[in-house]
Amino acid sequence: MSFNLADGVTKEILNAKTMEISADVEKMNAEIQKMIIRIEDSSRYWSGDAAESIRTKMNEQVELLNEMMKRLGTYPETVQNMAGITETANAEIEEVKTDIVMM
Repeated sequence: MSFNLADGVTKEILNAKTMEISADVEKMNAEIQKMIIRIEDSSRYWSGDAAESIRTKMNEQVELLNEMMKRLGTYPETVQNMAGITETANAEIEEVKTDIVMM
C-alpha cells in the first residue's frame, strides 16, 4: 500500500502500514530463523575448516540478528502510536479550521 503525502496522513493509512510492517517483520524473522537452522544443520553433510568457519561466523552473528529483529519488532507499535498522534492532530486542525471560519 502506498500513499501520497500530499493527500494527508490518516489514522487509517498508518493502521494499514502497521499491519504491513508487522507482516514484513514476521516474514523477515522467519527467513532469518530458517537461515540459522540451515547453517546449523549443515554440520550433518558439510565438514572441514571452511564449514566450521562459516558456522562459527554465523553463530557470532545470531545475537546481533536477534537484537535487530527485536528492534524491528517495535516499529509497528511506534507507527500505531503515530496513528493516535495523527488522529489527535487532524482533529485539532479541523477545530482550528472551524474557529477560523466562524470569525
